[in-house]
Amino acid sequence: MPEKKKKVLFLEDDAEQVYFYRFFFERENWDFIWAADIKDALKALSEKKPDLVLVDLILNNEHGLDFLKRVKAGNEKPESRILVLTNFWNSKTEKECREAGAEDYLIKAGHSPREIVKLAGELIR
Repeated sequence: MPEKKKKVLFLEDDAEQVYFYRFFFERENWDFIWAADIKDALKALSEKKPDLVLVDLILNNEHGLDFLKRVKAGNEKPESRILVLTNFWNSKTEKECREAGAEDYLIKAGHSPREIVKLAGELIR
């Protein structure tokens, strides 16, 4: 029986970033789901049941932390593992993200898309 394809949901509003991450995830046989805003990300989380969610914090007129808080406050806790992947960092925000359910807080500039895919593969076995 073939191995079940892993799914990643990427909450990111920058299409260029999405292009690079999509390329590397699909190359490693992941289903790649893109949401450009919180509403679409919440819908995809509920309907598609991804194994992993990557959350950018700085979105057009929104903040990824709001997504994390809404997921945490929801009635149905997702089985997805959630990582923040952003270029925005301060210790207060990182703490808030972890308290809202993010397992890790990664800085994009410190990790190539290839490294993120490798990490994702190690998290989701």
